[in-house]
Amino acid sequence: MLNYMRPEVGPLKTKDNPRKFIEDWLLLNESNALFADGFDQAIIGLSLDNPKEPLRVIYDYGKCLSILKDRDGMDDSEAEEFFSFNVVGSWVGEGTPLFVLSSTLIQEYADSF
Repeated sequence: MLNYMRPEVGPLKTKDNPRKFIEDWLLLNESNALFADGFDQAIIGLSLDNPKEPLRVIYDYGKCLSILKDRDGMDDSEAEEFFSFNVVGSWVGEGTPLFVLSSTLIQEYADSF
């Protein structure tokens, strides 16, 4: 069962900072989920797929690509190649982040063919 409160501080109150909010949640639930550094604004939540599996931080794949393009000046293909190889392709054990392709992004990919 997931824990929503820390007795010494009460309910989580850090919703303005997605990473801090998730870090607090993970601490409450004694999880070792990992973050993809530099992509905090693309965090969309946590996985809750199986109580026996560790929680994992979930990111919006399209937002991560946008961050690379805006922050690092990459074009579409550079961002896609870099992100696919260096971030999504980096399995670092239990707690490795998940990256979700939104239905909008899937449709954009389908329309490009």
